[in-house]
Amino acid sequence: FRDEKLKPLPQTTVNTMERDIEDVSMTMERVGLLSSPGIWSVKKELEKIRKWHDEKGYRGNLIIRELGTPFWRRSGSAEEEKTSDDADVAEDVESGHTLQRWCASRSHKKNRMICEVYYIYSEKMECGKVLQQIFCQGTALLAMRTAIKSIYIWDKELECNLHWGFLDYANKLLQDLEPMLAHAKSSENVVIELCGHSLGGAVAQIVALKLKKRGYEVNKVTAVGAPKPFDPKAIKVLRNLLPQDTLRVDNDRDFVCHFPPHGAVLGNKMWLIANSVRYASFNDILTRHKWVDSFFVNCFPLEIALDMVASLGKTRDMFASHRVWHYVKRIKKVHAV
Repeated sequence: FRDEKLKPLPQTTVNTMERDIEDVSMTMERVGLLSSPGIWSVKKELEKIRKWHDEKGYRGNLIIRELGTPFWRRSGSAEEEKTSDDADVAEDVESGHTLQRWCASRSHKKNRMICEVYYIYSEKMECGKVLQQIFCQGTALLAMRTAIKSIYIWDKELECNLHWGFLDYANKLLQDLEPMLAHAKSSENVVIELCGHSLGGAVAQIVALKLKKRGYEVNKVTAVGAPKPFDPKAIKVLRNLLPQDTLRVDNDRDFVCHFPPHGAVLGNKMWLIANSVRYASFNDILTRHKWVDSFFVNCFPLEIALDMVASLGKTRDMFASHRVWHYVKRIKKVHAV
C-alpha cells in the first residue's frame, strides 16, 4: 500500500529541493558535534568543536551555552540549582576563533547528562551581513521527560497549541538566547539560522517561530530526526510564519520521528527510506501527500524494533538509527556527497 504511494515522490536531488544536499549534510554534522559521550571537560568539548570548524575552513566565532538544569524542570522549582556567572574562555589567535563556554551552573560529571547545550556560530558574510547559526543539542537522558509531556497546550504568543514539553524547552532556551541576539533585532544586517537534532530539532522550529514573531530575520531551519511539536490545528496558523526554507530530515526507521502519533509538523521533508532518499515539499504535503506524515501509514513498530535489535548487534547501540552520524552516513551513501 505505501510502496504505491511512494512512487510519485521524487528522489532528493539538487533539482527537487531548494537547498544544496552537501549543505544539508554539513549542517547535520555540525549539530552532531554536540553529542559528546564521555566528554565531561569543558575544554575538551570546546577543542572538539573548534578543531572541526578549523579543519572545515570556518573562521567565525563560537559561543557555547549550557543550561545547568534540565529543560523539563519548571523555573523556581526546589530542584533548581544555583546559578553561576563563571565562564571558561579559550582563544585561538591564529584562526581568530573566540570560544566561550558559559554555564548556568557548575558542570560536574554527576549532572552533565541532565544539562542541555546549544552553540552559536557567527560569521560576517561577503555580502556584509552577519550570519548567526544556532545549533540545539539532541535528547539528553533525563530530557526524555520533556518528550513524555505530550499534552498540547495553548501558547499565547503563537496563538495555537504546542507540545507542552517542547514549549517548555523552547521558552527556557529563548530566555538564555535572546539577550545575545539583542542587536540582531535592531540591525538589518543579521540573519539567523537554526538547526537541531531530536528534541532539539522540534525546539529549533518553535524558537524560529517565536524569533520571527518578535521581529528577527530567520531564514533557515533544519530539524534532524525530530518529533512532532505542533497540534494539527496549529499548522494553519503557523504555515506562513515559519521560514520557507524549513527542512525536516526524517529516517523511516527512527521511532522518534513518528511521535507523538497525534502531533503535526511543518516544513519540507527529506525522507530516508530503505535505499533511497525521497523529498516532499511542504505545499505538496498539505495538498496531495498528507499521508507522508501519517503515523498509521508510515510507522511500522515491528520493523523498527527489529532494526533496533540489529543495530544493537552491529554497533552496540540500539538507537543507532536516531543518531546524527547515521543520518549523515545515509545521505552521503546515496548521494555520494
